[in-house]
Amino acid sequence: MKYIRVFEKFTEETIDLYHGTSAYSAELLCEYGWKPSNYGMGGNGGQSRYLYLSSMREDALWFAEEKGESSVVVVKNIPISYLIFDPEDGDYDREVYRTVSNAVAAIKGGLRHPIKLTLTKPLDASHFEQH
Repeated sequence: MKYIRVFEKFTEETIDLYHGTSAYSAELLCEYGWKPSNYGMGGNGGQSRYLYLSSMREDALWFAEEKGESSVVVVKNIPISYLIFDPEDGDYDREVYRTVSNAVAAIKGGLRHPIKLTLTKPLDASHFEQH
């Protein structure tokens, strides 16, 4: 008797989000990707263990401009499980959407209000593109 193994490929839902930064940091992200660090601080005083993202390009640009910069990187095909609500942005998004999956559904549904999420796991350079 022959046995046939069937494997179902699991494909996690993904989303594209935006990160406002300097031209130099944008180049580094596009060349090397990103991984969390336990040391140092981000450009806007954020924790280096997170990459801060927005659902809207204009919102990400605002954060870059706060530091006198103007670069925006689109972070493509981010697995939803790599994201959390921005822990430094208050509780509004968390209270309204309850889960990151619900927030992603709202973004994909055309929501015109920025939702701020943070990347918590490494992504290679293929996910980053200057916008």
